[in-house]
This record gives sequence, structure tokens and C-alpha cells, in this order.
Amino acid sequence: MTDNKALQAPSHYAGIGASAGGLEAIESFFKSMPPDSGLAFIVVQHLSPDYKSLMVELLSKHTEMPVYRIGEGVTVEANSIYLIPPKKI
Repeated sequence: MTDNKALQAPSHYAGIGASAGGLEAIESFFKSMPPDSGLAFIVVQHLSPDYKSLMVELLSKHTEMPVYRIGEGVTVEANSIYLIPPKKI
């Protein structure tokens, strides 16, 4: 998912879970997180299955790291954030 650079495997994977009201805490966390930590972040947040999630757009405003909605077959890279897709457990 990078543009013209070699894939970098994460040194560690960090899982972050939050309820539907956890957006502010997640934004605050990523505002403080250096964009070159070598970590890959997997964010699992309880969201309504009835509405389109704007989490990628909202979170991207608070970090220099790329933010992706994870999908099947995606290679997880360091210094990136991955969000659970809608209607998934």
C-alpha cells in the first residue's frame, strides 16, 4: 500500500479497541504517536453497521501515517494504521 517504496514489515503490531464513543481518545493517541515508530496499528472500533464510516477521513486529519480500511489480502506495513471494515467482527 505504499507508493514507490519497499514494503517495510512492522517491528510490532499494536491493537487498539474502542467503543463507538472512543473517537476522541483514538485521535488524541495518534496525534501524539510519531509517524515513524516502526509499528503497525490495527484499530477495532464498535461502529453502527447502518451508516457509512468516515473513520479513515477523520483519523487521517490527526496523523501523518496512512490510514487504511483493512481488507482481505492486504499486506500490513509499518508506520500505518488499519481500521476494521464495516459490518465485520
